[in-house]
Amino acid sequence: IYCRNHVVGENRIIINAHMDTVGSAPAKIIAEKTKDGDVEVRSSNNQVIGGDDKNGVFVALKLLMDKRIKQPLTVLLCVAEESGCNGSDFAMTNHSDYFNDCVFCITIDRNGNTDIITQNFDIQLCSDEMAKTLGEWGKDFGLRTTEGSISDVSNIVRALKINGINLFAGYYNAHSGKEYTSIRDLSASLRFARYLLPMLRGHFKNNPEAIKYTPKSAYTYVNSRGFGAYRNYGTQWDYD
Repeated sequence: IYCRNHVVGENRIIINAHMDTVGSAPAKIIAEKTKDGDVEVRSSNNQVIGGDDKNGVFVALKLLMDKRIKQPLTVLLCVAEESGCNGSDFAMTNHSDYFNDCVFCITIDRNGNTDIITQNFDIQLCSDEMAKTLGEWGKDFGLRTTEGSISDVSNIVRALKINGINLFAGYYNAHSGKEYTSIRDLSASLRFARYLLPMLRGHFKNNPEAIKYTPKSAYTYVNSRGFGAYRNYGTQWDYD
C-alpha cells in the first residue's frame, strides 16, 4: 500500500511498516494494566499477537491521519517482510518512481523501547554524520543508536539512495506465544516519530547535500577454512 498524507510538496519522509505477522493460530487478545500504570496487550492462549508489526502499522496510520503534521509524508505498508523483506523489494523494484521525492525513511519495526537502528545486518542505513545527529536527538527521549538485524528499510535506502532508520515499536518477545505490546512504549514510538519529522525537515533544508546517501555494506566477506563467511559486528558466520 502506497499513500501520501495531506501535505503537498517534495522532500517527503517515508513512514514504513509491514502488514504480515508470524503466527500459527488466532490469538485471544487481552489487555492488562500493570502495577506501574502501563497497559500490556497479550494473548491468553499462548499465541502470537502480531505486534511485529501491527505496532508499526498503527504508528504509520496515526501519522498519516494527523492533520497537525506540517511535513509531507509518504507511507509504505508492505507485505511479506517476514519471509525476507519481499514486499519492500517488490515496491522498490517495480514502483520506486513513486518515492523519488523522498529524502528519509523511518521504518517502525524494532522490539523494545530504546533503539534507533542505524545499521542493519546487511547495510549501514545512514551516514556517520546522520547517525550522530539522530543519537543527539534521541538523548532526551532516553534512546540510543545501535545495530539491528534485517528490516524493510534496507531495501528502501539501497534503492532510493537515502538515509533511513528502524525505530522501536514497543513490542516484546516477537514470534512467540509470550509476545506482548506495551501501550506506553508504543505511544513513545509515535511521539518520537512525530518529533523527528520537523527535525529531519529542518536538517535537510539546511544541509541539502546530506539527502543523498549511498548505503555501505555492513559486513566484509572473508574466506575461512574453505567456506565463504560474512563478518559483522565482530561475529563470523560460515556458509557452504
